[in-house]
Amino acid sequence: MSLQIEHAAQSTLLFVQPYLLLQSKKKGFEKSKDSVSTSGRIANDSGGSSGTRFAVEIPLLESSGTATATLACSFLTSLQQQRQAASPVSSSSKAAALGNVTLVFADAAAASAASARVPTLGLVGSTVRVWGLAEACRQSSLGGLLVMVAPAVADIALVEQLVDDVWQGPSAITLNAEWASLPVPAQYKTIRDSFQVVYSFLPVSIQGILGKKEGAVLLRLGTADAVHAREGGPAVPQQWKILREQGGKFLQVGQTKTRPSSEDLELIFLNASAASSPLTAAAKFMRNLMPKKDNTT
Repeated sequence: MSLQIEHAAQSTLLFVQPYLLLQSKKKGFEKSKDSVSTSGRIANDSGGSSGTRFAVEIPLLESSGTATATLACSFLTSLQQQRQAASPVSSSSKAAALGNVTLVFADAAAASAASARVPTLGLVGSTVRVWGLAEACRQSSLGGLLVMVAPAVADIALVEQLVDDVWQGPSAITLNAEWASLPVPAQYKTIRDSFQVVYSFLPVSIQGILGKKEGAVLLRLGTADAVHAREGGPAVPQQWKILREQGGKFLQVGQTKTRPSSEDLELIFLNASAASSPLTAAAKFMRNLMPKKDNTT
C-alpha cells in the first residue's frame, strides 16, 4: 500500500500545490478584500470553489480507527515529502512544508488514534490539527489544507456544511469517502461532484461464468491534467484503467472515460477472459487449419 500512498500524494500535490503556494505568500498578512485570481481558478480563500476540492481513494484491508488514522498520517507524510522533493534546493524546510493542516475524521476512534500519532510524524514546518467531523462543523472558522478522512454517505450533509460554511483554507481533500462506491441522496450530488478524483485504486473481484477474477480500477491524474484544471478548462478528462491480476501482476484489460459500473467491469473482465481462454485459442487454431474457401470459381 505504500506505493499507492506515494502515487496518491504525487497526483494530489500536482493539484493542490498552487493553492499551498498562495497560502504561503499570504501568510503573515491580512486577507485582502479583493479576490486573488490565478488563471481564473483561484477565486478566493474560502472553500466555496469546486476547483479547489479533490478526492483520493486508497483501499484499506480493515476499517478500524487505528488503520484509518495510520492511512491518513501516512498520506500527509508522503504529501509533505513530495512537496519537499519538488521544492527548490534553496527553499527552507518551512517553505516546503504543508503549512496549516486541518485533519478531520468522521470516526471518533480514528480521530483519537490520529491525535496520538500526529505529534510523532515529524512534519517540520507544518501544524496539523485533528478534529472529529461534528466538532469541526461547530467551529466558527477553520483554515489550512483540509483533509476529511473516510466520511460516510450519512456524513455528507456535515461535509457540505464544513466546506461551505466553516472552512476558509486553500484546498480540500476527501480521503476514502464512502460515496465513491455508494449513491448519495439527490440533493447532495452537487457537493459530491464538486470533488475532483485525482487518484483512485480500488480492488475488484468479479465472479463470472469463467470463474472468479481479481483486479483493480485505477485512476491516476498527472501533470497535464493539473495544468488543464488550472487553466480553467472544462472538466479534466478521466481515463479509468481496468486491471486484471494475472501471475502476480496487474495487466490492463480495459479503459473507461467515467467511473466504471459493476456491469462495465463484468463485461470487460468477461471479454478479457474469453480472449485469453484456451477454448478461444483452440477455436482460432482450428479455423486456421480449415481450408480456405475458393471464391474464384
